[in-house]
Amino acid sequence: IFIVVSACIFAHKSQAMKAVSLKASKVYFVFIGIILVLLSGLRGEKVGADTLQYKVMWEYARNSSYDFGSTEPAFLYINKIFSSIVPDGRFGVFFFSCVTIFLVLSSIYKFKYRVNFFLAISAFVCIFFLQSLNLIRIYLAASYLLYCFSFLIEQENVKKYALCVCIASLIHTSSLVL
Repeated sequence: IFIVVSACIFAHKSQAMKAVSLKASKVYFVFIGIILVLLSGLRGEKVGADTLQYKVMWEYARNSSYDFGSTEPAFLYINKIFSSIVPDGRFGVFFFSCVTIFLVLSSIYKFKYRVNFFLAISAFVCIFFLQSLNLIRIYLAASYLLYCFSFLIEQENVKKYALCVCIASLIHTSSLVL
């Protein structure tokens, strides 16, 4: 609860500072990101139903003979590449947490003139953040699509967004319906 409240307070401060200084507002965004990444990335193996599975998947990804079942290919390749650098599965959970939270916060900041920071961050933290501890792949894919959403909103480029959907579906197939 402390983390949720802290993130919401920083989001409120960021929204208030947006009118005064975007640089100061960005500082609060960084604090929010640090809080969420530390909580999500440094969680124990028993926090989140799939955390242990993703940790094991990261550690075995270097062995190409290991059968991951129906796991999407892009997610496997990301695991394979980065696990060859850092073999500890805890880093995998931390890495994917960092990427997911960075993409979500970057997306919110990208629409800074269209969205209220306080409401957006509070909605993410209160509704989606805790679920992202269980559903690492789907939230990674969804955060990537959220980041790419500007192709539809600002550029009205449906082809570019469709390509992003195809890429995201290689991380999790549910991206095809998002």
